[in-house]
Amino acid sequence: MANRTIAVIQARLGSSRLPRKVLADFAGKSVLARMVERVRCARLLDDVVVATSDAPQDDELASHCKDLGVACFRGSENDVLARFVGAAHQHAADWVVDVGPGAGEHGDQVVHGGAVPAEDGVAPQALQSHLDERQALAQVVVQIL
Repeated sequence: MANRTIAVIQARLGSSRLPRKVLADFAGKSVLARMVERVRCARLLDDVVVATSDAPQDDELASHCKDLGVACFRGSENDVLARFVGAAHQHAADWVVDVGPGAGEHGDQVVHGGAVPAEDGVAPQALQSHLDERQALAQVVVQIL
């Protein structure tokens, strides 16, 4: 069976620095819509999932995900890791790319730069330096798990 690789985009509407930023308009589309579009361009992904909280304030975000046709996993508002792991389990992922909220226009490039497992199932040794280069370019944190 082939390895299943998904990208998980963590998003909530309750940000303290810029509330509702993922729904903010960016040239006619939400920031989340732009991000999902770019990450979906990554040829190595089997699925893209938005992980958000089960708090009522994120109901609108879950609805927006449905409108965008992107999977949405909802979990504990206070446990980011539990949401991440829950999304991975729900979507039967072997590999998970944690794409930070700043990926924007470079989301697909970041995924291509980091989600290539070696033949033995271990991430390539050069992965970290390559990700550092991509992170500087895209101002995004990506973890391959």
